[in-house]
This record gives sequence, structure tokens and C-alpha cells, in this order.
Amino acid sequence: MRMSSRSARWVAGAVVFSAAVFALTLRTSRLGRPEFCGPLPNTCDALQHADVVFLGEVLGTSLRPRPQDGSVAEDAVNVVNFRMLRVFKGDATNAGQEWSGEFHERALAHRFIKGQRVVVYARRSHRRLLETTCGRTREFNSEDAALSEELMQLASCHSAK
Repeated sequence: MRMSSRSARWVAGAVVFSAAVFALTLRTSRLGRPEFCGPLPNTCDALQHADVVFLGEVLGTSLRPRPQDGSVAEDAVNVVNFRMLRVFKGDATNAGQEWSGEFHERALAHRFIKGQRVVVYARRSHRRLLETTCGRTREFNSEDAALSEELMQLASCHSAK
């Protein structure tokens, strides 16, 4: 039995809609750390294996979707603008200045939101994009004692080299 073109379009639309709902569910349901990521790396290990490590405030984001004709293996790109508060490693600009980075936009990558204060631990991928999946990147409240502890540990790791 052949499908009419109208039925085929409806089925294709339903598949696309279902895929979008599934992706959105993955994207917004990151309350915990997935098991396949393994344990959270300690601060010094995360610093050692990252290409860029800094504390920054997210000033804005701009999502560039994966090209329609692009490979399924290519991720969308999230261009994130930061006000740098403290730089520990990498090519990010000095504290007090603005800096932009291009990040892989994946279901388990850190979700940057304007106004967040974030300690970023990122690796560069083969496409030279920054990768935060399964890493130590996370948001901190400015009054959070864990932020002070994280920054002291980073400074201690950094000065021990």
C-alpha cells in the first residue's frame, strides 16, 4: 500500500516533532550527572585536562543550528559571550574584559544562560570548538561557599605547577 504525499508529509512532520521533543527533553533534564560520564573529576585533574578554564559571567548566547545539509555528526554551535572574572588557563582574555567562545551544543553539554556566573572547564574538539560535556563546568551563585572553595582549589592547582 502506497502512502499519499499528504500522508507522507504528515508522518515526516510527526517524526521531526517527536525528535525535537526528545532532544528538548534531553536538553532540559540534566539535573544529575549521567552515569556514563563517570565521577566528577577533581579540580586539579579537570584543570590539567582542559584547554580553557575561567570564571565568567554569561553576557549572552547565540545558537547557530547544525546546517541542513551538514553531517549528522556535526553539532550546532553556541557562541557564548562572557565577562571574564578570573582566568586560570587558555586563550581567554584577562579579567574584566569580554570574551567569546564557540561551544558544541549537545544534549549533555553545559547550558549557558545569560546572567549565569560559571566556572568553565572546556576542551577543544577536532573542530576547534569548546566542549563541556561530562566535565566540571557549572554555575555558581556569587554567595555560594562552594564557589570560593572551587576558586581556592584552582589557584592552588595552578600555583603548584
